Amino acid sequence: MHVRPHLDELLAFFLAGCYGYDIFHGIIDAKIEFWGTGILLPGGKTADELEKEGYLLIGIGGGRFDEHKEGGRNGKCAASLMAEFLGISHYPEIKRLIEYAQQSDAFGDKDKFAFASIIKTAQRNHKDPKEVVDWVYDILADYMDCMLGKNIAVQPGPDLNDIIFGYLDSEKIDLSSQGNPEDLIGTLLEISKVRPEYRLLAQYMGSLSSRSEDTFDLLTMVEWIRRTRPDEVVEEMEIYLNAYMAEQYDFHYHAETEIKNFGTWYNFDSKIGRIKALVVQSDLQAVNAYARWRHRAGLIVQQNSTGNVQIYTNRKNRVDLRDIMAILRVEEMSCKGGSLGETPDWDYIRQEGSIEEVPNWYFENRPGWILNGSLSHPGVEPTRINLERLVRLIRLGLKPDPCREKGCPNGNCQLWQYGLSFCRKRRWQIHNDQNNAD
Repeated sequence: MHVRPHLDELLAFFLAGCYGYDIFHGIIDAKIEFWGTGILLPGGKTADELEKEGYLLIGIGGGRFDEHKEGGRNGKCAASLMAEFLGISHYPEIKRLIEYAQQSDAFGDKDKFAFASIIKTAQRNHKDPKEVVDWVYDILADYMDCMLGKNIAVQPGPDLNDIIFGYLDSEKIDLSSQGNPEDLIGTLLEISKVRPEYRLLAQYMGSLSSRSEDTFDLLTMVEWIRRTRPDEVVEEMEIYLNAYMAEQYDFHYHAETEIKNFGTWYNFDSKIGRIKALVVQSDLQAVNAYARWRHRAGLIVQQNSTGNVQIYTNRKNRVDLRDIMAILRVEEMSCKGGSLGETPDWDYIRQEGSIEEVPNWYFENRPGWILNGSLSHPGVEPTRINLERLVRLIRLGLKPDPCREKGCPNGNCQLWQYGLSFCRKRRWQIHNDQNNAD
């Protein structure tokens, strides 16, 4: 699996252990290793070759349990691929969880307290990713026990309200000064007036009265654990709450400082109008989300201290990144002293996922990101395109049509190699004109 694996990879591993132990011999006691994503694997071997040597690759390597192969997800995720292979997709105890994992993997979770988001928060803010894997694995086992009616405690443990009250007490927050000390939602709302890191938690607790019963979220997790491991539920939830508060603290107290000290604002013209863009050099993960929330940034370019770059968009803007991806792949190859051809395959260089010639750039258009490495995929070779030039190339990729005023030279220009949207339209027009002339 890749570093800091998400719900779909962890669920795939869990299903392999529960239902595939007679196929994947030794899976129960298997050692977990975290590798990079993409096409390149140790020794230049393929996923199939490594599997014959006893490695089971999940979500990486282009193998049978990697939904990223062939340039996209194809409506699948690692968990659904594993379930299909094992022939268990229809099992009632796991069917809905697999569907949820697939949905969250493809579209993300807007809800901060959804199960998949909780796992990401724990991964981003816990020192040992393997401990988080064990934590999630135990919670999935709790879920399975609840679904099958096994190992249910006679007396359940503390509920979510009790756990949060206990957490506030451990944080030395004086509840007696917060109005009615038994009103958790009111207490959290009062606290959040001076401690904004509690704001989202207050909103979430207030939304539970209208919550759908089939939701996979924080309350659901607590219910699974308190019914199967009543003596451990407080400790298990403290792992998440500590991670959540660390993330919120960075968001509310550190992100703005990073932007002021290390960021530059731009206004880019695009096919959908003017976009407010931030270019920032920072290792703080919260900068991206904060810029979208506080400053309504439509595009964020974040360069880490390693030289790796991530490009994020605000989904509300619906920015199409395919032209930008095509430009960056052609230019990255040029920086390496190579070429994708005088006239590259235009569909190939703008496809989602990564491509073999330029594996250090990964692209997904629907969620709106282009990644040259990420928190989940460290160790990716940093781009050789310097930041100043990268910004110019992004600006070019956003433009509606830079040749509108001077006219198109019919392919005799540098832009033609990128296969940009306006070039594609022009090529189609030339093709039609030639057919009509014939």
